[in-house]
Amino acid sequence: YNTYGIMAQEVMTINKYVKAILGLRYSSISTLASNDKGSDPGRTREDAWDPMFGLMVSPIENVNVFGSYTTSTNLRSAGNILTDSVSRVGASRTKQWEFGIKSDWLNNRLRFNLTYFHIWTDNLSNSQYIDGTTQTTGYYYLAGDLVRDGIEVELNGRILNNLEVMLGYAYLDARYKNSPSYVNGSAPMNAPKHTANAWIQYTVDKGPLKG
Repeated sequence: YNTYGIMAQEVMTINKYVKAILGLRYSSISTLASNDKGSDPGRTREDAWDPMFGLMVSPIENVNVFGSYTTSTNLRSAGNILTDSVSRVGASRTKQWEFGIKSDWLNNRLRFNLTYFHIWTDNLSNSQYIDGTTQTTGYYYLAGDLVRDGIEVELNGRILNNLEVMLGYAYLDARYKNSPSYVNGSAPMNAPKHTANAWIQYTVDKGPLKG
């Protein structure tokens, strides 16, 4: 396949309380597919327009409330052939909403962020395998849509001038919808509901290990 894209983006400071971002991406792909007999079913072309919009409001100096909407399109699977050996998979599209708060406290020594996200990816597909083997047939089957809702929490603090701590937690509710291949409402593999992370940085400021 051959693919190209172009994106334009504009960031606007409307006033000291409001900032906005606008974006638009155009993508195009030309795919030459072949089946298991080696014949050429032809070249196809897919195009996509993906907008993006974000808004940040600062009601007080150290608190920012934000929201954003983004789309993205996966064109690489568009030309893949379905198991009926005739139909094509078509493009997969993702729509994402985010809302949250970013805040700084104690003269930027403490930062707290909270984000809610909703992500919907449609028209997913998977490779078909020969029964009892790990060998693919070259065809694909539809897997439906994947919906993900979740919350991310981050707490970053500079406890001392040379000691910084970062803590994070995320909750994820991922499930298939409108799927002819998976149980509707079931979660994909390797999609834990709860994840957490911690990071500590200490900088030696005295003695032979200073710095």
